[in-house]
Amino acid sequence: MDYRFKYCKTFKEVKKLVEYCKQTGFCCHDFETNGDEVTEPTSFPTILSISFQPGSAYVVPLAHKDSPLKPKYKKVMGYIGRELIENPNIIKIAHNLKFEYKWWKKYNITMQGRLFDTMLQKYVLKEERPNDLKSIVALYIPEYAGYDLKGSPSNKADRDKIINFWSNVKLDELSKYGALDADLTFRLWIFFERRIFQNGFHSLYRNLLMMASRVLAETEYTGMYTDRKYLKELLKIYQDKIDNCEKELRALPEIVAYEKERIKRVKKAMIAQIQAEIEDMRDEPGAARKIANREKKLTNYLAGIYTTNKEKEAIAPINFNSTKQLIGLFFEDRYGFNWDVVSYTVDKKTKRESNTPSVAEDVLEVLKQKTGHRVLEILLELRSLTKLNSTYVVGMWEKLHTNDRIHGSFLIHGTVTGRLSSINPNLQNIPRDTTASDIKKMFIRPPGKLILHLDYSQAELRVMAYLAKEETMMHWFRIGRDIHLATACKKYGVEE
Repeated sequence: MDYRFKYCKTFKEVKKLVEYCKQTGFCCHDFETNGDEVTEPTSFPTILSISFQPGSAYVVPLAHKDSPLKPKYKKVMGYIGRELIENPNIIKIAHNLKFEYKWWKKYNITMQGRLFDTMLQKYVLKEERPNDLKSIVALYIPEYAGYDLKGSPSNKADRDKIINFWSNVKLDELSKYGALDADLTFRLWIFFERRIFQNGFHSLYRNLLMMASRVLAETEYTGMYTDRKYLKELLKIYQDKIDNCEKELRALPEIVAYEKERIKRVKKAMIAQIQAEIEDMRDEPGAARKIANREKKLTNYLAGIYTTNKEKEAIAPINFNSTKQLIGLFFEDRYGFNWDVVSYTVDKKTKRESNTPSVAEDVLEVLKQKTGHRVLEILLELRSLTKLNSTYVVGMWEKLHTNDRIHGSFLIHGTVTGRLSSINPNLQNIPRDTTASDIKKMFIRPPGKLILHLDYSQAELRVMAYLAKEETMMHWFRIGRDIHLATACKKYGVEE
């Protein structure tokens, strides 16, 4: 798609751009970067695209390898930052503005004045996904639908792959892409701003969501200070727990006997298959070489030698993470436990019950109560440890930055209910001390700081009781009664 934009190849041209923004009072902007995390010392912005009027955009090359301004890109950013971003008289616009906010923060520039985020504008008007710029452009400016950089990896791709791609996009190609981002964001802002006023959402958007966005951007950039040494110790502790749990599981007499019988049958079936293949080839002309290869494989099988990954996988010990193998062990294999099926899985598409027995955690709990078998107790413990380890130990270790902080993302637009959510990692879902007392300990206070634990104590219920003038609830709150317990007692006519 052809799109014309203007380059600022000199500092003089950058100054002109800044003057244009001051004349109109707008700076709709978009950073493209090398794909690295903003808080990492190896990260840098490649270009900055700015639009001060719909239908056009300027591109300021920064640290891109082919940028004419690369030697002084920090000076350029500092100038734009002081004159526009920290200027309260200039309206700042971006799509997912927290991203731009954090990149300016990296260079000691803090956005000030009136800030607008088109992603949150769209969210206020319609909570359902998608909320990303490309999808919204396709909906509201369809003539630009599908614009993108060819081969660009998703945000879930391997970090090295992301960095390798964004570090090597040609300057002209990247600039056209960034210019479109800025221009189309400005057009969306004009469209959404009018609709927000028309629908009476202006106060909600400006005074709640955009204010929260600033705070969350600061929170994400600061991150959670983490005890690297302690977290590294947890890696070993949890892996040892998992290994010991699995050893205990495999040492159970029923599992030993089942494994022995299962592998015996697998080996027998593999030998029978090769023998059948050899017999089928005997009448084929010119099959002598194929037969010789099969006979060699048969000799290996009889000697207990397995060379291919498929063969090794077939005779490997039971995988307790395999749903298929657990179904065989618990319900279907006559050499297994042969327990009655508790429930069946539900097809995600049709929402109907399938013919596949469920081995979900709640099913294992039911089986444990029914049978009292030790295998279920250990398996449930193994699952719990594995989940804690992958999510909160290995998961946190992989997200730990070189500054010993974990920089999660807090999403205002992450739910349709308006509730805040958190990803990469989910810092709103750290296990309680009663679940895993050793997890929270990885988060420590930075030197000279304190960690405050605040509990809003049913804030929503208190607001609801006040707004509804519900005298009973307000009375319970005044005298300090447990609102949930008091409600249950009143419902069932029981004294506390």
